[in-house]
Amino acid sequence: MKQQLIESHQISPSHKYFKMCDALAFKSKNLYNDVNASFTHNNQVDYRALPAKVSKGTQRLLDKAYKSFFKKTGYRKPPGYLHKTKGRFIVHYEKGAVSTKIKGFVKLSKTNILIK
Repeated sequence: MKQQLIESHQISPSHKYFKMCDALAFKSKNLYNDVNASFTHNNQVDYRALPAKVSKGTQRLLDKAYKSFFKKTGYRKPPGYLHKTKGRFIVHYEKGAVSTKIKGFVKLSKTNILIK
């Protein structure tokens, strides 16, 4: 069986990267609320502002939520619309959307965020 390594980071409001992470989560929320196959063809702003692999990750998470709802296991109600200005959603950076060129750090694509 193939082993998957997952790492999760929670950034506090006092952290130097909080504003950049918050902006990424806000864009991810917009994709979550308005996800549509036409994003790629219509040049949707938030879809293009995030790395393509991250945007696709958000779409996969929403797809999983709806599939779970329709199977009636997991979610008891359909995934809700996130608040327009206060809502945030997971920003899913997969292996192909991060750089490890700087020894001991991971750099998130299209950002200046370095994580030890």
